Amino acid sequence: MLGVDVERPEARDRRLHVADVDRELLLAAQLLILVDGIGRDEVDASAVRRPFPDADGRRLAREQPADADLVIAVPDSAIPAAIGYAEEAGLPYREGLIKSRYVGRTFIQPAQQSRDQAVRMKFNPLPELLAGRRVVVVDDSIVRGTTTGPIVEMLRRAGAAEVHVRIHSPQMRHPCYMGVDTGDREQLIAANHSLEGIRAAIGADSLGYLSKEGMLDAIGGRTDARCTACFDGIYPTDVPLELDKLAMERR
Repeated sequence: MLGVDVERPEARDRRLHVADVDRELLLAAQLLILVDGIGRDEVDASAVRRPFPDADGRRLAREQPADADLVIAVPDSAIPAAIGYAEEAGLPYREGLIKSRYVGRTFIQPAQQSRDQAVRMKFNPLPELLAGRRVVVVDDSIVRGTTTGPIVEMLRRAGAAEVHVRIHSPQMRHPCYMGVDTGDREQLIAANHSLEGIRAAIGADSLGYLSKEGMLDAIGGRTDARCTACFDGIYPTDVPLELDKLAMERR
């Protein structure tokens, strides 16, 4: 659906670009994709070109600092933000998790058992890099928490002394009806737990999210036309709130 314009009945004087969904920018957009005519690595903010991933990670470091020895990313989507975080915080960035190229996204797996197995197959930590270190691990989002928890446990087993999780997006409290298969609201950990509850559930020493204001500032461009529904519940059009992801399969 990228690149398609959708007319809003209540706002005929402007268009909502489906390509402007913030989660697409944060999570899935490749460098070849254009948003408002601008590449993902050159999002315009206040008429000044700057790399969105760098601004995103730097803003996260300012909002959510951590006492740590190094910064790693959950590859691949969080790598640019992790590099920006490390540079802003004055910490070294290292590749502490190696990703298998043969396992897809885990949060869209239909069952918990398959998600757990996929995480174990997908990532391998480097003990020689992590042992005895206080680690900041940057990821793009926490959906159910069923991927982040095993990653934290994996890092601890590899010898990390502390694990500080930093997310370069706001808390995802609402399901996406715009093309990202996140499941219903009951499955979203941020919809049902406090920040401390999420931290305890994933087993991290600390947890911090980028604010919505910080995210929009980092992305820049046409913030008035961006969909932030999965963060604030304000959808750009009417959505079937009672519809779950398997509704069509049951017909």
